[in-house]
Amino acid sequence: EAPSSFARRAGLIGARKALPIDEYEARFREMAKRGAVVHGEADFIESYRPVSVLDAGCGTGRVAIELARRGIDVVGVDLDDEMLEAARRKAPDMHWICADLSVFDLGRRFDVVAMPGNVMIFDGRRIGRRSCAAAPSTW
Repeated sequence: EAPSSFARRAGLIGARKALPIDEYEARFREMAKRGAVVHGEADFIESYRPVSVLDAGCGTGRVAIELARRGIDVVGVDLDDEMLEAARRKAPDMHWICADLSVFDLGRRFDVVAMPGNVMIFDGRRIGRRSCAAAPSTW
């Protein structure tokens, strides 16, 4: 089954669609205009000095793109192909994958597996806990 089909059936994308992508992106632009720190997750992840990061549940790429701007090798994975399309428009040279976090395997390891933002609350099947627990042996 295609990842986006699974996500729709599981209700994971329907919850996000309550807020259109352009409004989601506008929130962060407005926060930045007001002087708010919009890259706190990237600051925290960078403090570990990783060479590579898997942004699991990357959405529109806000964190992944900022990490890549700082010179970190980043791969973004998300179930929501519409959010990934927004990420691809902003950073077409980055590696974006539409996949189910509980079953995908890139065949490589990452220094950091990050699940910033609301990834965990959309994780109806406790994917994040299982994925994070599996990270040392499979990613």
